[in-house]
Amino acid sequence: MSRTIAAALLAAVLLIGASSPTRAADCEVVPHTLDEVQHAVHAGSALREALDATAAEVAFVGRIGSDQSKRGILYTHAGLAWRDHPEGRWHFIHLLNHCGSDASELFDDGPVDFFLERPFRYEALVVVPTPELRRALVRRLREGASRRLHEPRYSAIAHPLKTRFQNSNQWLLELVAVALEPEAPLTRDAAQRILRRWQFEPERVRLGFFERVGTHRMGNVSLKDHSRGELRRGGFVYVSVKSLRRFLEDNGLAEQVFELPCEPCRQTSLTTTR
Repeated sequence: MSRTIAAALLAAVLLIGASSPTRAADCEVVPHTLDEVQHAVHAGSALREALDATAAEVAFVGRIGSDQSKRGILYTHAGLAWRDHPEGRWHFIHLLNHCGSDASELFDDGPVDFFLERPFRYEALVVVPTPELRRALVRRLREGASRRLHEPRYSAIAHPLKTRFQNSNQWLLELVAVALEPEAPLTRDAAQRILRRWQFEPERVRLGFFERVGTHRMGNVSLKDHSRGELRRGGFVYVSVKSLRRFLEDNGLAEQVFELPCEPCRQTSLTTTR
């Protein structure tokens, strides 16, 4: 381990202590293990170096928060990394759900913090927008777009073209939308009108009968903004990291796309017993 990484790891351990990766006071507090902190430091440091190498002002970064492979989904959550963020270099702006509830909040996190939510795997997807889109995103951020587009009512499968709920990737997509048309008002309605004009294609998720029944007991998943006809048409639509990436690539808005594995994390996992 390099001296820089070791110092960052020690600082993270001292800072985090017995903190929980959850984001609300009523969540169960589960201390981070040393391995989890070490993985986050390695992954966050590698991500910071990779972002520096792009010389971009902003970049989209996806992480593997949970195992959704049975649905054909790898990256589950994305945030916007801003090089000159007021809180520090390469801080992330992203929307997080409160402890499985129906509420969300925006957070500004550093690269290490981005991986302290106990992801399923410590890997990242990086999408660097085109220079024009990067400049437009920074301009919109300075206008307060991130807060003005936030809807605190959360659903993991919020309908992409309705404003009743919002999920983390949908918030990010709507930020992209208002950056595409700089004269548009900073409202969700305006963002969704833009997405319709650009013919955004959402992801579809199939839910079995018992899964649909179970949504009535889950605070962070709702079908109230979906129609019954969606199930017959192939599943419930929502914004995934995959559909966000596809939208950017298909419309020529992505300058560079790459994945970032965390090799030290894998090596540590292989040599550590728990």
